[in-house]
Amino acid sequence: MFDDQGIERGQTIAPALTEAIRESRISIVVLSKYYASSRWCLDELVEILECKEVRKQIVMTVFYGVDPSDVRKQKGDFGRVFNETCARRTEEERRKWSQALTDAGNIAGEDFRKWDNEAVMIEKIARDVSNKLNTTISCDFKDMERLCDQKVLIILDDVDDLEQLEALANETSWFGPGSRIIVTTKVQELLEQHDIKNTYLVDVPTKDEACTIFCRFAFKQRSVAPAGFEKLIERATKLCRNVPFGLRVVGSMLRGKKEEDWERALHRLEDLIQSGSPLSTETINQIFESSSEQVPHIRIESDVPRKSFVSSLLGLLRIRVKRGINLAVRDLFSSDPYVIVKMGKLRLKTPVICCDVNPEWNEDLIFPVTDPNLTVFLTVYDHDTFTPDDKMGDAEIVIKPYLDALKMKLEGLPCGFIVTTIQPSRKNCLAKASQIIWNDGKLVQDLILKLRHVECGEVEVQLQWIDIPDSKGL
Repeated sequence: MFDDQGIERGQTIAPALTEAIRESRISIVVLSKYYASSRWCLDELVEILECKEVRKQIVMTVFYGVDPSDVRKQKGDFGRVFNETCARRTEEERRKWSQALTDAGNIAGEDFRKWDNEAVMIEKIARDVSNKLNTTISCDFKDMERLCDQKVLIILDDVDDLEQLEALANETSWFGPGSRIIVTTKVQELLEQHDIKNTYLVDVPTKDEACTIFCRFAFKQRSVAPAGFEKLIERATKLCRNVPFGLRVVGSMLRGKKEEDWERALHRLEDLIQSGSPLSTETINQIFESSSEQVPHIRIESDVPRKSFVSSLLGLLRIRVKRGINLAVRDLFSSDPYVIVKMGKLRLKTPVICCDVNPEWNEDLIFPVTDPNLTVFLTVYDHDTFTPDDKMGDAEIVIKPYLDALKMKLEGLPCGFIVTTIQPSRKNCLAKASQIIWNDGKLVQDLILKLRHVECGEVEVQLQWIDIPDSKGL
């Protein structure tokens, strides 16, 4: 969006705004009830639709609280506002504006009145824009000659094939004077083969720089270690060999955890990494495991590269299995319960608590999320030594309301602020109302689940979200 605050009502649109409209690939026109009250908004619309015809620009429309038919025919409240704007204007201006509104009303767009959640609508629009840009970018590269008179900045990241350089930046004459092309690669021979003279070898961060990078992700906006974490941070950066990718991933994974959780996770990593070896893809895969020693590792079993796997992630869902309440008795006087949580193909497990129908696990199970529509299945079992484990009920966790709240990108709310409440219904397994709350700078959801297919029992869990660097994100 180009927003020119220097335009006053009654003036024509500024040349800078006209140029911005003409250079855009996509224009999104938000038509509200009072859109037609602004003469320069109408002039912008005329310019945008002209670019649609002449420059084949993509135009998307959003009807915000107004009927598309009212825009198309200039009737109702929208038409009344339009007529007031046209008073004392020339007939030619009225004709151009009317035709532009008719054309805009005929473009199939998003009608806000048909959406229950504004944030979800905005997300869909953003996704549509991204998809349209991705489908047109390949066509743009076929028309490289249009760049020969322009000063451009091009960054080619992680190049691993000479053909990529030849296709995108083979000749300096392709670009205008003053242009800059930056190439990053792990293969120095490619730069030599392409006759690139100005090279810079990027070294790993220093010890202090690594600490700053790690703290930025482990403690969010802090670049200095809080009291009590100094030795743990030193161990973590040493394990990562100061490599930025490892610092970011490990820091993000440890964010919000207690010192004892750090100690346990770092101890596991120290066991995984052989002395003197770098933090490889194999060991980074281990980072995606739960804090429980009995939980299987989340591994990439396919041939999909690590970078591709991370970029396909929305993030990580941390499910804290807190406790069981009045669980069923499956042994003589008690039970030895444990919980298995399943999401997609991944199954994670809590420890067994012996002889307790009100066990406290407080166990974090972490799932990589690629599909926001997946349902989480929770099953409680009684551990038996000589016979198959008995089932003690199951429940489903519907995570969509929590993910929808995360998509709102809330910031700066007071601690304990209730964002939304989900009531028990036949569509969920809630024993009581569940609240999504802003707590210590992040959204969490506490749930008490009523177990099905059993005479009694409830399980209390908490949902938390972990953002991962370079992932797709919500």
